[in-house]
Amino acid sequence: MSPHPLSQQAADPYAGDRWFPDLPSSYENHRSYTPGTPLSLEEYKAADERFFALYHAHLSGNRCLNSLVSSAAVLGVSDVLKHDRRPARLSPIPLGNGVLCDILENEIPDLLPLATDSILGPFSDDNPAQPLVQSAIAAVSHSVRINSGQHALTRWHRHSPGEDPQIRAAIRCLERIPVMLWSLKDPNTWTPLLPLSAAYHPRTQPQNPLVPTLAPDEPVAVLARLLPITDGSWRAVGAIGLPSIPPLAALQERLLVELLRHRRHERRANWEDLLRLHPEVLYRTCATWCWHHLENLP
Repeated sequence: MSPHPLSQQAADPYAGDRWFPDLPSSYENHRSYTPGTPLSLEEYKAADERFFALYHAHLSGNRCLNSLVSSAAVLGVSDVLKHDRRPARLSPIPLGNGVLCDILENEIPDLLPLATDSILGPFSDDNPAQPLVQSAIAAVSHSVRINSGQHALTRWHRHSPGEDPQIRAAIRCLERIPVMLWSLKDPNTWTPLLPLSAAYHPRTQPQNPLVPTLAPDEPVAVLARLLPITDGSWRAVGAIGLPSIPPLAALQERLLVELLRHRRHERRANWEDLLRLHPEVLYRTCATWCWHHLENLP
């Protein structure tokens, strides 16, 4: 019987080589934003290789977080959690998962199996129902990068002038929204279970169409982006219900590891940037936890 991946080890069996282009480590960003004297290019390359070796060792279950943080610091990468204080953009219309699926399936025809693996982890091998698949595609919609790091949805809304302008505007607003793990302890108030800037807390109960869940049980938490609408409502996008909640300290540690990796490209990146650009890490980690939790139930 498999161990609980978050309670006994740091492994992420679905991590590793990304199926979309990774953002490269940036020496110019290091020179611009690292306090003190920057490394030479040769020193930087060697330090970056050491960081990546530690990163993969940690995700293979060989816990080395302190060494990873120290290695990142040599690159000028901080582990300090900084928040985005900008207000959320208000969308002119609600967005449904189906709209995002239609756009992405046209932009990237082979997206379907890749998105489900990246978001649902082990549940992707269990013939997930169509609503869960659509949520998985919507969840990863703003992560999919093409052509030297450009985001697929960004390319669509910038270079599709003939499309519905309200849909294009709504997608631009959704780009600003970070994904979050929301507690449903009080169904009238969705509460973030991880750090989140107050600008992205819902002011009212989200309008929530039927949320697909990873198990038949009543969900205790939901993963989703909450998009604020100009009429004062909030809409859940890419929502997936969870039958159990992973240990939050371990979950935040997993996200910190990914933030260190991301900051090699942009040292000014904040916590919400990570949750916008790499939501697959949060979804997949929660899904893997739930899979093992259900597997170990009596």
